[in-house]
Amino acid sequence: IASHRTTHLKLDCGEPKGESYILGKAIAKVVSQNNPKLDISVIATSGSDENFEQIEKGEADFAIVQADLPGGRSARTVAV
Repeated sequence: IASHRTTHLKLDCGEPKGESYILGKAIAKVVSQNNPKLDISVIATSGSDENFEQIEKGEADFAIVQADLPGGRSARTVAV
C-alpha cells in the first residue's frame, strides 16, 4: 500500500530578494511539481550563518549557504 502521507521539509535560504532565496523557491516548485508528497517550505533568513545555526538546532532540514563557509557538525555539502 502506497503511503498517502506528505513529507514537510524546511529549506533555509537567506533574504527574500537574494539569489539563494530565489533558487530555493525554484527548487521547491520543481520538487512540488514532480513529487506532490514532498512539501518544501522556503524560509527567509539573514543568510548562511543563520542557516547553519538552524541546521545545527534541527530547525531546518536543509539550507542554501555560501560554499566558502565551514559547515557545522550536522552539515553535509551538496554542490550543484
